[in-house]
Amino acid sequence: IAAGKGEATVQGDGAYTPQLVLDGFGKLQTPDDSAAPLSADAFADTIPSELHPPGYYLGPAGMRALNAAADATPQLVTSWPVGAELLGDAEAVSTDLAGPALVAALILIAIDLFIALGVAGRLPTRRATAAALTLAAVVTLPSADAQTTSEKALEAALDFRLAYVATDDATLDDATAAGLQGLSLVLFRRSSVEPERPHALDLETDALDLYPFIYYAVPENAQPLSETAAARLNAYLRSGGALMIDTRSGSSIADTAITGLEDLLSGLDAPPLRPVPPDHVLTKAFYLLDTFPGRYDGRQLWIEAPAATGETVRGDGVSRLFVGDADWAAAWAADERGRPLFSVDGGDVQREMAYRFGINLIMYVLTGNYKEDQVHLPALLERLGDEDEEADSEDFDLDAIPDLIIDGGPQ
Repeated sequence: IAAGKGEATVQGDGAYTPQLVLDGFGKLQTPDDSAAPLSADAFADTIPSELHPPGYYLGPAGMRALNAAADATPQLVTSWPVGAELLGDAEAVSTDLAGPALVAALILIAIDLFIALGVAGRLPTRRATAAALTLAAVVTLPSADAQTTSEKALEAALDFRLAYVATDDATLDDATAAGLQGLSLVLFRRSSVEPERPHALDLETDALDLYPFIYYAVPENAQPLSETAAARLNAYLRSGGALMIDTRSGSSIADTAITGLEDLLSGLDAPPLRPVPPDHVLTKAFYLLDTFPGRYDGRQLWIEAPAATGETVRGDGVSRLFVGDADWAAAWAADERGRPLFSVDGGDVQREMAYRFGINLIMYVLTGNYKEDQVHLPALLERLGDEDEEADSEDFDLDAIPDLIIDGGPQ
């Protein structure tokens, strides 16, 4: 304050008048008549006393503080009363009461519910009421495993997340998690979709219907799905969920077919599959694409074939099953800073196209056949330019493609 007063003032001139002083309890208060002014030249060496109590003093250089113990050194307490028990950091452990408090609240809600039913005459006997209260108390005391599962389900219900099937291969699961996290980061940066961290799923116990998209990276020598897992996946697909199966075997350039497809889909109620046609919604859900590369390029992506005449169309004709072998998760995988973790055959250009396919895929899963609507065609043609300009240009700027579809066309 003294250095920033804005004008030259000699520190030894004038006097400082007490404005606010500390009482014996360390509280600032207005000084009484016993507090005397303090000369400026003696301010720095003054020891607080009853005549000059500690506090704020106003003088030529502005407001200055006379500290109660400017040069004092704190003394550790070494003499304790008899019976005092000293607790170290190890013993001073806090207890988390969130779980017990939540259980108690649920029990109270259940008791209140049954009391209300009893007052309304909905419970015929006292014995039935007591049995219901006992059952409610038992139900509201979950096991540790059930509590963990419910916490995961609560997170998935509150925030949009991608999910993947947990396998016995921990290295593969880590790579898949990094791939979905990398795709989530790109979605967050380039679109209005803002996923949280992906979840690993146990197909036999976790609530699958809370996740709109599940990625299954098939491990080496994978065993067939159990009957329970297959049945739950079938129910998930029938209810509108999307499942992507990636065999990761696309390193063979000569063969573009997916090997072992029949064994892979054994137990799943899978409809007939076909390669993605050039005019499919997946090619224009967000970016304009003609291939769907992952770590490997030139691979086929298989989706549900259209329903035959007379058959019931499932999900408004939107495919809920995707099968391929391009190892997309490896192309999407990134660390916490967004840096790629695995090499890609085509380098950065192919990795970018893999990200664009991933964005198209999630947009297709979330919006279905929305982009089939012809109302968007005039907007697309206007953005692309007239035919003469397009015919004269030999280069096509892929960086301009996101702006074609981000706004969704005319509303």
